Amino acid sequence: MRRAAFLLPLLFLGLARAPPAQTQVRRCVAANGNIVYTDRTCADLGATSALAPASPADGGSGGSVLRSMCARNVRDLAYGLESAIQSGDANRIASLYDWTGMPTSAAERLMDYFDRIATRTFVDLVPVYSSEDVAPAATPVPGTAAVPGTVPDPNALPAPSSPPSRRVVGLRVEQVLTDGHTPSQASFGVVKRMGCWWIRS
Repeated sequence: MRRAAFLLPLLFLGLARAPPAQTQVRRCVAANGNIVYTDRTCADLGATSALAPASPADGGSGGSVLRSMCARNVRDLAYGLESAIQSGDANRIASLYDWTGMPTSAAERLMDYFDRIATRTFVDLVPVYSSEDVAPAATPVPGTAAVPGTVPDPNALPAPSSPPSRRVVGLRVEQVLTDGHTPSQASFGVVKRMGCWWIRS
């Protein structure tokens, strides 16, 4: 696990590795108004404690800073996730995650998980669709509607129906372990928050 402290914009969680008893993620407002997450005290950064999140902004000074990437649709999110995994950088994967409401202990475990994903060989990224998608009912071909008192034409075919609306509800990462042949999968849900798309566990 990387030891550098991360100062991340809104929705990115700073996760420096420190002894468990001392680890606590704090949300702070820097002197320039930017929101940063850190395991240090806000005063160490010349910032004050933030009680509520604000709009995403570029990070302030100190540490490694990740700029927010707002995926405007699931396709952009999928592209960003694939690129992050292929880069082998767990921090880039973390920058696509919706950290809202996650406690520090769970966030640390998730960063360890991202580290493992970042070390594996990427194979494919597969969209996961909702199981509730249903094709619309077929409609009769124009001009074949039954006329009162007549027998419907048995050879009349229904008009082709529109394909079902397929809603992406997750992304599945296909990889192989470091042995080069054992398959591995990592699945994430997708969520839209503040106008951007993010991955979620």
